[in-house]
Amino acid sequence: MTIAGLGDGWGALSDVDLTTSYLLDTGFGHVWLARLALSLGLAGILFAARSSLFERNVPNCAAVIVSGLLLVVQAGAGHAAAAPDDLRAIVQAFYALHVLGAAAWIGGLWPLLATLASARNDAHQDTLVCFVLGRFGLMASFAVALVVVGGAVNAWPQLKQPSFSPGSLWSIMLTAKMLLFAMLLAIACLNRFRLGPRMASDPAGTKAQILRNVVLDQWLALAVLFAVAILGAVSPEGN
Repeated sequence: MTIAGLGDGWGALSDVDLTTSYLLDTGFGHVWLARLALSLGLAGILFAARSSLFERNVPNCAAVIVSGLLLVVQAGAGHAAAAPDDLRAIVQAFYALHVLGAAAWIGGLWPLLATLASARNDAHQDTLVCFVLGRFGLMASFAVALVVVGGAVNAWPQLKQPSFSPGSLWSIMLTAKMLLFAMLLAIACLNRFRLGPRMASDPAGTKAQILRNVVLDQWLALAVLFAVAILGAVSPEGN
């Protein structure tokens, strides 16, 4: 889409010179080349480890690292890369922390859901559920801190720009993202500080409630990602 916008529409994709110039001569092009290389590398790692994807081994550790790099290199493009020169390095660093925290938190919801679903009607797995909830809660605490601090640092340069428009689509999506995040955080606090301690007295009912909350979390997380996609495609100035 970027190349199509630079040229005369979708026909620009067949312009070898334009495509080559974009990929090799611009910072954004370098970022996308890096993402392409990392994506191919990740696909190769996952294919090689396809028979042991849920085990602790070197290929799976490598897959986690490459996945993190895929997120981090995106700091070289988008609004983080457009920050003022004196702030760019700081904003990009905190952008990387922001997306890594979000990936750990939101990505961790899927295995948490799988664990809760498999143990829903099995009292013998209550100890495992308590252990997993404790580990997830600890990880999520650090992840949320990264999301909040990283997001604040990233938004600040945009909000203080003289050309910033409070009524722009970017502002609306940022507000929506913050509200959705607040809902996610409220559910997380409910699970950790109210429902978690109830596991000892009412394990069956507590597991069912937490399971429902995690499903709701996933839908809210999907809405957050939708807002993020729009934020990355529009300008804070409203243009």
